[in-house]
Amino acid sequence: MKTQIITERQIGLLFKNGKFVKMLRAGKYTTFGNSEIEVKELSGSLYSSKVPLKKLISDEQIRNITNFIEVPDGKIALRFADGMFDTVLESGKYYAYFNALYKNRFEIYDIDIDLADKLAPEIIEKLKGFFKKVEVPMGSKGLLYVNKELNRVLDTGTYFYPDKFETLKVECEIIDMRLRQLNVQSQEILTADKATVRVNFSIDYKIMDPVKMKESVESYAVQLYSLGQLAVREYVGKQKLDDFLEGKDEIASYIMENMKGRCEEFYVEIVNIGVKDLILPGEVRDIMKTVLLAEKKAQANVITRREEVASTRSLLNTAKMMEDNPTLYKLKELEYVERICESVGSINISGREDILTQLTGLMTKGDKRCS
Repeated sequence: MKTQIITERQIGLLFKNGKFVKMLRAGKYTTFGNSEIEVKELSGSLYSSKVPLKKLISDEQIRNITNFIEVPDGKIALRFADGMFDTVLESGKYYAYFNALYKNRFEIYDIDIDLADKLAPEIIEKLKGFFKKVEVPMGSKGLLYVNKELNRVLDTGTYFYPDKFETLKVECEIIDMRLRQLNVQSQEILTADKATVRVNFSIDYKIMDPVKMKESVESYAVQLYSLGQLAVREYVGKQKLDDFLEGKDEIASYIMENMKGRCEEFYVEIVNIGVKDLILPGEVRDIMKTVLLAEKKAQANVITRREEVASTRSLLNTAKMMEDNPTLYKLKELEYVERICESVGSINISGREDILTQLTGLMTKGDKRCS
């Protein structure tokens, strides 16, 4: 014998020999032998491990105090208690909620890609486990795939899509639409005269149509890299080394023109080509250094000779002017006298001649009286 008390906020399910007999209201009950009572709170859902839910719902008393709902496959249901969201009910199951304490309301939705658009933001916030958050950053596009098939292209923004449903598998690939750069490291290339060179350059590009690009090529970056290498090989292979070095500014324009048409096939636009390095073999670099050094020495010699000729011409012009103008000659003498005076400690002059004549004599004859 066992006594069981059921409160006003509870009901009891009476079982005898494991079989459901009836529902019990609030009160005090005594069971004997193979009878037992399973107590349920009126604040939640109705469930029993001893009997299927549909069997319980077949009881008229239980139907009167519960709301029964069946959620079909491919759908979900939201339960609201007294107008407040409570929980989400998954598809393909039966549910029963007591209505004695709360007024129940159920909303059923198809599990499709647009489910989040039908729900209020605060509901989505509470259902984080059932939604996948997708963020598409500035300057990018999002390719949304549903069950492995492209569904739509997303612009910059934040999106929510159903997740953890077997009938709906959602994935998003972010494609950067901004200007991007690819560095191409060229291998050794033979010129027309069998010299080995290397050209390193960069490709500035941007994607024009992400959908068609994904459909037309598996890896656009690999394709760009390969096209760049082929273009530079084609250019270098037609040039002799001297012609190649003289026309090095034309490399970038040739590569760009060569690649432009081919890149349109997978919807990528080439914006700019920039040559970074021209690498020559060590022996060629040594020869070029020798030639450059010889050229610079020759240029230096020419400049030196030019300055010497100019200096000599200046002296000749000065001499002619002093020959034709005695006063100018005297001024020039005085200038040299001044220089001598600045560099000696004292000057001894006798009274036989005038001062200027004696100073001039000191300068022209090397008179040792200046000390």
